[in-house]
Amino acid sequence: MKRQKILFVCNGNRYRSSTAQKLYQRNSDLKVRSLGLVLPFNLNMTAYLSLKWSERVFVMEPHQMHYLISRWPKAFETRTINCLHIPNHYAHLDPTLIESLSESLTPYIGSPVEYPSPSYSKKKANKDYRHNALWMEA
Repeated sequence: MKRQKILFVCNGNRYRSSTAQKLYQRNSDLKVRSLGLVLPFNLNMTAYLSLKWSERVFVMEPHQMHYLISRWPKAFETRTINCLHIPNHYAHLDPTLIESLSESLTPYIGSPVEYPSPSYSKKKANKDYRHNALWMEA
């Protein structure tokens, strides 16, 4: 059976899309990758090749969907794009982010096979969130 190729996209591929990739990487019927759109994390060629590889794209916010469609309109003649409407205020592997991603993605690609380690503490999530907030202000 062919595995569906899924691309998760957010701004920097540091928190939301990388968490989504981690969440779904063990699903045997999916191949997953993640991508960030904001420089310096993205090179146009990397974005294009990731998009070309994918069959279905999930973005976290509407502006990411608009950017991809306006930049590579022909790519979306043959693949589906969905916006999950998940704001950029979570840390990597934040339990609330994991819950939001799972709830948003399950209707499209099923439930994750295995959640990331429950040892990820709320204290670590808060530290990562503060780092993310500082990074976004820069």
